[in-house]
Amino acid sequence: MEKYENDRPAIDENSVLLSLKLHKPGNRRKVKAGVVQVDADADALHVAKELLDTEAYETIVQFDGITTRWLGTVALPASKALRAGIWRLSYESLAFVTERLKLRATAREELVDIFCQEYPVWRAGAQDRLRALFDLDEYPSVEKVRNAFQMDWQIFTISIPSALARLAPNVYEETKQRMEQYQQESLRECQDALRTSFAAVVRKAADKLGFTPDGKPLVFRDTLVTRMEQFLTSFQSRNLAQDEQLAILVEEARNVMSRVSDAQALRTDTALRSTVQQTMQAISS
Repeated sequence: MEKYENDRPAIDENSVLLSLKLHKPGNRRKVKAGVVQVDADADALHVAKELLDTEAYETIVQFDGITTRWLGTVALPASKALRAGIWRLSYESLAFVTERLKLRATAREELVDIFCQEYPVWRAGAQDRLRALFDLDEYPSVEKVRNAFQMDWQIFTISIPSALARLAPNVYEETKQRMEQYQQESLRECQDALRTSFAAVVRKAADKLGFTPDGKPLVFRDTLVTRMEQFLTSFQSRNLAQDEQLAILVEEARNVMSRVSDAQALRTDTALRSTVQQTMQAISS
């Protein structure tokens, strides 16, 4: 797909920025040099200890990972000029995404409750597990631990204060130029991110739906189909750059995938599998 530089509406006209913060207490601490006795220079060692050996904590870690990955299927990474954890989200998707985040936050609180209920037991057992490496000061109260778990999001846009034009005209003009440059860069980054995402799912399908040299179908997971469906479903709301070239290719993929009822259909229907594989191969070439 070729790049294009056609004029497009400012990206803030059809999207907002979403900042998602997922905080949790760290479960690893650095071990002081000299505590671990080995035949090596202590300053050259970097040893860490795990404070709690608990599945409940790992469940929250995995839950946060799922939340972040899901957000990546309905939004786009924001400009590189901004910090990590900020996403570009269309107005069309705003209500759906915020409601889904509320549900995720409620579910996360339930996981935190489970962790905090069991925390005193794990804290008591940590001394036996860590022995000389145990430090009670590294295990705060249940209340402090609970407060360390936070899930928060903010919706915002970036704009120039209207008073700046009157109070500092020169600064206003300079800032306006920077803002225009930021808008164009953000638009290109959104386009690149969406094209890269599409190329990845199409290439994966083309590879995994192929056959071995002796004609046997390659093994693939159901996620191959679900990820393609996720992309096709969210494409319109994520096509913030109004990428017409990409839209044509996405429509080709949508047409052939409309014949696929589920992943099992691709395993049992060799003709359908070949058609989908060849279409994906042609799109990715």
